Amino acid sequence: MIENDSDNDLGGHSTSIKHHNHVNLSWGKAMSFDVEIKDLNVNVKVPQWKIPVPFITPMNELNILKDLSNIKVPAGSFCAILGTSGSGKTTLLNTLAGRCEEMDISGQILFNGHAVTPIEAKKSVGYVMQSDHLLPNLTVRETLRYSGMLRLPGTLSKERKLEIVEELIGELALRDCADRLVGGHGKRGISGGEMRRVSIGVQMLSNPGVLFLDEPTSGLDSFTAHNLIQTLLSLSRQNKTIICTIHQPRADIFQLFDYVLLLSKGNVVYFGPTRAIVDHFASLGHECPFDVNPSDFFLDLITINYQTDKLENESKARLGDLITGFQTSPIYQANVTESTQSYQNDTRKFEIEIRNTNYWLQTWLLYHRSMVNMVRDKSVVTARLVETVLIALICGGIFYKLGEDQSGIKSRVSAFYVVVILQPYLIIIANILQYSEELLVYDREYYDGMYMTFPYWLATKAASLPFEVITAFIFSSIFYWMADLRQSAGHFFIFFVFMMLAQYCSASLGFMSASILRSFAASSLMANLLMTFWAITTGFIINPATFPIYMTWVGYTSLYQYSYGGLAANEFKGNSYPCPYPPGTPECSLFNGNDILDRLELKVNNIGVNGAVLVAISTIFNLLSLLALRFITHKPK
Repeated sequence: MIENDSDNDLGGHSTSIKHHNHVNLSWGKAMSFDVEIKDLNVNVKVPQWKIPVPFITPMNELNILKDLSNIKVPAGSFCAILGTSGSGKTTLLNTLAGRCEEMDISGQILFNGHAVTPIEAKKSVGYVMQSDHLLPNLTVRETLRYSGMLRLPGTLSKERKLEIVEELIGELALRDCADRLVGGHGKRGISGGEMRRVSIGVQMLSNPGVLFLDEPTSGLDSFTAHNLIQTLLSLSRQNKTIICTIHQPRADIFQLFDYVLLLSKGNVVYFGPTRAIVDHFASLGHECPFDVNPSDFFLDLITINYQTDKLENESKARLGDLITGFQTSPIYQANVTESTQSYQNDTRKFEIEIRNTNYWLQTWLLYHRSMVNMVRDKSVVTARLVETVLIALICGGIFYKLGEDQSGIKSRVSAFYVVVILQPYLIIIANILQYSEELLVYDREYYDGMYMTFPYWLATKAASLPFEVITAFIFSSIFYWMADLRQSAGHFFIFFVFMMLAQYCSASLGFMSASILRSFAASSLMANLLMTFWAITTGFIINPATFPIYMTWVGYTSLYQYSYGGLAANEFKGNSYPCPYPPGTPECSLFNGNDILDRLELKVNNIGVNGAVLVAISTIFNLLSLLALRFITHKPK
């Protein structure tokens, strides 16, 4: 237990700071890195035209970060990056964390003297983004336990991993809310500050040498923000390097940082100890008034005012003087001396610690987590069950007690089309809505290297399958007997199997659309377009024999055609209805099931073939979703 009382003197701005008590997390050897920046430049190409045309629009190169050098944050330090909007704060943080793949980067980023590649950096650090994306129906303890089981090395036992999680819950002051649901995505849960600490805990469970945070206090009240920064300071005292961007911290928060890096238009205006910043600016003729928040004062100084040409020129000149003043200051010279020190006698080395558990344990943990999150979502589960029952009752009411005359036979054909279009369509929308939110969590966790794509995909598909089976059985049990279809347990079972396959294909289509596009609107548009073409080519609205050649090929890919064909074959094949005409007359063919099936002129009227093709279609959708998750990059938001 450590308690540290200290006074930080910021040129007259003095306050007493108490670091809250904490425990030393004991997951083993603690990784610790000095983080150093040398000659760093970051450029990005932007289109010259307001409406860019691929491969034609000329590009301009924009210099976002300019010659950042002689910046070294020692292990066990807490550094804040401050700057106005567009100063390059987040770009610098992303570059240090190896998350700027789309930008042109030159210079070096060193961890313990080792020039790291973006891949090495990404594997060595923790990164807490500005927005929190967590599964809403897990408790805080469960969220951290699943993360711990996935992130902590396989050399640790399950009991040891759970002990570490409990230690972290205590360190992050989450004991009070440990058994409450996280919430989010419109669901009530823990507070914003508690959710932010949970996100920090998820990253800390990988035992990173460096923890980066993008605007960790954004959206938090001042009291919660202060507590959060104190928590981060406590973590840094465990020999972790903590670097965060922050927007206008209040005075007592500002003084908690060990180092401050001021950026303006990609230039370093100041980097050095927080306790020296007020005196540094005072030496340049800009003394901070006693009753003004230092961070607000400095940000005002380095901001370019574009209101008028005169103000713009004055603020640019002032910024130039501040940059020059820093580069000639004793603090800058001390930074140069520190950066030129050799690491030859440094016993710490750079190494990447293996974090993940094995392949199949990842699959089991993700499956279990997905099932818990899904079952606990009472609104979705209830909505799906109620929707299934209502649609079954509505369809059963419309086609109630179908007769065996010509009208009844025509209505049976119509009923099969309605049920294979309506119920699966609602399944598509529900799945896209679910996964467009859940995949935000996947993007973040996969990008962090928490698990591989295949275990997540396999776990997700396995977790969703029972739900499709249950809802299909409920629907079939209600509709089949209300409609008075073929009276046989075997034929009822075939009807249920085809409804299950139709629903599962639709669910797989929804998951595939969300995997490719992520956005609910775009994914819904993609799925609806495909469904529209496939619905037209089912064989009910238009006779398949009259399809033009291009519609024929579309029809062969239609999951609804094979579902419709399977249900029709199950009802009519080998069946006959009472014929009101004398036996043997041509009119009796209208009541013969095989003749009815022939007149439908379906592409395939074999039950086994239709079922096999539906299995193949769902397999193709699932494989495409797997490939999309693995190879279509969606950077976490």
